[in-house]
Amino acid sequence: MSDPGEIEPGVETDCSSGLSGDGGAEHGNGFESSGGTADVGDGAEGRAETEDRYGPVPRDPATSGLLALTQAWEDLQHVRLALDQRGMGWAAEGVKVLEDKVARLVSKALREHPLWPWLSQYPGLGGIHVARIIAIIGDPRRFPGPRSLYHYFGVHVVNGRLPMRHKGQRCDWNPKGRTALLMPGGICEQIVRLRVPKYRDRHDMEKERLQRERGVVELPASEVHRGPALPPSEGVEVLRGIDVLSGPLRPFQIEQRAQIIAGKAFLADLWRAWCELLNEEDVDA
Repeated sequence: MSDPGEIEPGVETDCSSGLSGDGGAEHGNGFESSGGTADVGDGAEGRAETEDRYGPVPRDPATSGLLALTQAWEDLQHVRLALDQRGMGWAAEGVKVLEDKVARLVSKALREHPLWPWLSQYPGLGGIHVARIIAIIGDPRRFPGPRSLYHYFGVHVVNGRLPMRHKGQRCDWNPKGRTALLMPGGICEQIVRLRVPKYRDRHDMEKERLQRERGVVELPASEVHRGPALPPSEGVEVLRGIDVLSGPLRPFQIEQRAQIIAGKAFLADLWRAWCELLNEEDVDA
């Protein structure tokens, strides 16, 4: 059963019109990554590859300010985690104070961004991860349509799954962007936990649809084994005797897919609202 809001394959809508399909329904055969978690790498390779693909990243002053603050927040977080891992909790606590201060500055800067009037209608989506998404996009007009944005953020589908980074290969999507979407506490999880208007409803609708169309399977751990299609290091779980592409799904798979569909719907709406705002500014100028 196709989603009534799904964009037809291959269809892109130009920013000048600001109109397109729903954009969040690209459920295809599956959304889970082969590892089941978001990539948390530094994203340097992903940035270089995606910026080559979509051109340089122009940013207005407000978005440039968000970029500087979110990068500072990321740097402080990395330092804090590194100190924790080395058993230097006393030093990590001091860095955490700075990290929280920068997070408050990010929140303030986001509320001064031209997109804030649109964002403010969705309580729960005004934090650091949304700011990171906006800073990474830079200018939505770089992207022909939502599907290009999905690819840029690594939530497109490759062989029925989210794409993965492979050692020695450059990815053509932005790992930092996908982390902001899919990490624990990221945008997709916030939509569900904070019951964000519209997108939590989309999550619930997709979850019910997947349960109805695919079915739910509960198997004991003894019935789960690593599949032969990928190396064990990939951590892919394959259910014995079950078609993971079109057969029944385990509860966590259904929840994961529903969250990603809701997150993609938010991405598409943000892209659309931002394009419309910039077009209005161009007309006024």
